[in-house]
Amino acid sequence: MYNFAGLFSSGLAAIALLLVYLREHSSLRHVINQDHLRDVGKLLFAISTFWMYLWFSQYMLIWYANIPEETTYYVQRLHGLWAPLFLLNVFLNWVVPFFALMPKVNKGKPGFLARVAIVVMVGRWLDLYLMIAPPFAGRGPSVGLWEVGALALMIGVAGLTLFSALRSAPLVPVQDPGLSESLHYHA
Repeated sequence: MYNFAGLFSSGLAAIALLLVYLREHSSLRHVINQDHLRDVGKLLFAISTFWMYLWFSQYMLIWYANIPEETTYYVQRLHGLWAPLFLLNVFLNWVVPFFALMPKVNKGKPGFLARVAIVVMVGRWLDLYLMIAPPFAGRGPSVGLWEVGALALMIGVAGLTLFSALRSAPLVPVQDPGLSESLHYHA
C-alpha cells in the first residue's frame, strides 16, 4: 500500500504537470480551466496525506514493536548522513504538498501547482532512493552517474513516448458523448 500511495502521488503530480503544459501549449488552452487544475490539486493533496498516513503507520508500528529484523531498516536510515535525507523525504512528499495545496486558491494556479508537482516527483525519487540505496551505499549517500543517467533515461523515454502519442491523435475527442459536459465543467 505504501508503494501504491507513492506511485499514485507521483502519477497525479505527472498529470498535474501535463495539464499545466497542455493548458499553456496546446489546443486545450480553452478546454482546461481552473476547476480542472483545482480538482487535480485536491487529489494530489489527498493522496500525499494518504502517503503520510501510511508512512507514519509503518514507522510507528515498527518502532513500537521493536523487532530487530524490522528496525534495521530504520536504524540505518536514521543515522549518519542518511538522517537529513530521511527527514527531507517526509518534507518533500507531505509537508510541502500539504501546506502548499491547503488554500483553495493555490490549487488553481497553474505555475504554483506545477512547482508543487515537481517537488512531489523529486520527493518520490528520494523515497525510492532511500528504499534501495542505504544497504548498498554504506555510511553515506552518493549520487553518481548511474542514478542521474537512469533518471534521465526514464524521463527521456517517457517524454518521447508521451509527446509522440499526443501528436498522433486529436486532443479533443470529437465523437465523445460527454464532450459538451466536460467543456463546461465547473466544480
